Amino acid sequence: MKDTDALDTILRYHAQTKHHPDRYAPSLGYMDWENQPVPFRWFNNTEKIDLFHPDIRQTPGYDALFGSIPDPAPLDAVFISALFYHSLALAAWKQASGSRPWSLRINPSSGALYPTESYLISPGIQGLYDTGGLFHYDPMHHRLERRCRIPDPAWADLSSHVNSSFLILGLSSIFWRESWKYGARALRYCHLDVGHAIGCISFAARALGWKLSMLTHLSHEDMNHILGTGAMAHTTGDDHHKRSQMKLEHPEQEVPDALLLLTPDQRDAESGLPKPTHGPDEGLCRALKARFSGLTFEGAPNRLSREHHEWPLIDDAALALARTESTPTFPDKDPANAPIGWPGHFDRPDPSGVIFRKRRSVSTMDPEGILALDTFYTMLARTLPEQFMFDALVLPAQVSLVLFVHRVESLLPGLYILIRNRPGSEHLIKTLKTTYTLEPEPNCPEALEFYRLCARSQAEQPADVPDQWRDSILIDTSNPETIQDLASRISCHQDIAGLGAFSLGMIARFEPLLQSMGPLAYPMLFWECGLIGQVLYLEATAAGFAGTGIGCFFDDMMHRLLGIHTISFQSLYHFTVGRPIIDSRLKSLAPYHHLGR
Repeated sequence: MKDTDALDTILRYHAQTKHHPDRYAPSLGYMDWENQPVPFRWFNNTEKIDLFHPDIRQTPGYDALFGSIPDPAPLDAVFISALFYHSLALAAWKQASGSRPWSLRINPSSGALYPTESYLISPGIQGLYDTGGLFHYDPMHHRLERRCRIPDPAWADLSSHVNSSFLILGLSSIFWRESWKYGARALRYCHLDVGHAIGCISFAARALGWKLSMLTHLSHEDMNHILGTGAMAHTTGDDHHKRSQMKLEHPEQEVPDALLLLTPDQRDAESGLPKPTHGPDEGLCRALKARFSGLTFEGAPNRLSREHHEWPLIDDAALALARTESTPTFPDKDPANAPIGWPGHFDRPDPSGVIFRKRRSVSTMDPEGILALDTFYTMLARTLPEQFMFDALVLPAQVSLVLFVHRVESLLPGLYILIRNRPGSEHLIKTLKTTYTLEPEPNCPEALEFYRLCARSQAEQPADVPDQWRDSILIDTSNPETIQDLASRISCHQDIAGLGAFSLGMIARFEPLLQSMGPLAYPMLFWECGLIGQVLYLEATAAGFAGTGIGCFFDDMMHRLLGIHTISFQSLYHFTVGRPIIDSRLKSLAPYHHLGR
């Protein structure tokens, strides 16, 4: 499969997995409970290393994470345990009367299906394991499973490319876990979940005084060899022919997503900018490939389902997304460097560990819940790419937020936009101006490029708007009931999108980016959306509200609302924030009650 063929495959996948009011994306159409995937992966016949369960109250304040950076914690058994406990571990179990309990994790997932698996590449850690290696993280037991050993000389070689202590985390996806329920659209959801997981790890690392960056000089084949996933196999050949020879080995196979480098976050005292802990990652990636070549991996994965349903759309897209080059070219990206307390600063006492573990998705919101204006603006400010967690992403910001504001103190209900990426948003703004006037919101912090969208009359619209789009984009953006109803209808008629304080759609620069970068940009757009969603989850939790990610929405209905009638921009993820109504019928159980904790 040539690169142009791969891009065509991704564009076709995206088009064919859109939801429409009269036709949803392909799915099974029923719940095959007999083959519901096991939510946990483990590797049989491996060494198991139990991790500690740290006190979640002994963590920096949540708001403090956006101010001064905590002193970097030493790389030891407590560090490893806390990193996973605050990012990818179990958060609770829920149980309805007469039913079996189901688990919830700190990292959110579409339908609580958890397709994301995680791995640790670590040196020997006193009190856990004497010899370094590759470990799979088992969240059900909060423990590591050794997949292979890395001798000390090999680790010394890796360490020569980094000027500090470091760890590497790997993320992979099992598409079957999502496609079992959601069908062909599942690949989108898997990559949103990767973005959420990156966000969880970024926040947990920040609480420990460390930072996250992505290793880029690795192909999918390289990551397969390093993580032992073996998700795709192909014979040798030049880059243009590799994809055509690839195949997914099994429906339950893991497909690698990213390798993340964790290092202490040390800043220059005067500028506040990060001190470099490593040079270009090419040397470290080359050493990883060399040191993992020929290693023997221990253990065999458990089986998740007895039978499987095939989704060729997903298989084709997964192969098209497989990065065949070890030296991709990415646009320049400035490091995140949000000034302390910018804009607006809270100093709430909640420990960050408590916020990480309290986060929940909710299914019902209180229509009387009103969000304070300063809290709202702080939520938006913390989604901006200048914030620390976005350092983990490779691409400059590509996503802006279109908001349906329902119940925010002192803010008129209506349609709004937050521009997060001014260099890439000129065309989006120009498109919006064919349908709306963009009015700056008075008293909005200067750091936020936040506008109210006020609909133009039909006579004011340009002549080149397609006739079939005209009626659908003439709405009364000043009518609260219209905005609430519209938000719910676009989100597959889900009331929760109109009952909260606000909901939003994440609008990404799309086809021009894919044309310039190729298919590898596609999952990265979803990672950015998932990371934004994770910030909103935590911000809502810290404010005493709750958030819920919405993956089911009518794609082109949202585009018509905004006057977008090409694929230059696409809506990739929706989200809602409001005051939760707790379902008293559900019983909560401690995350590790099954371990006697």
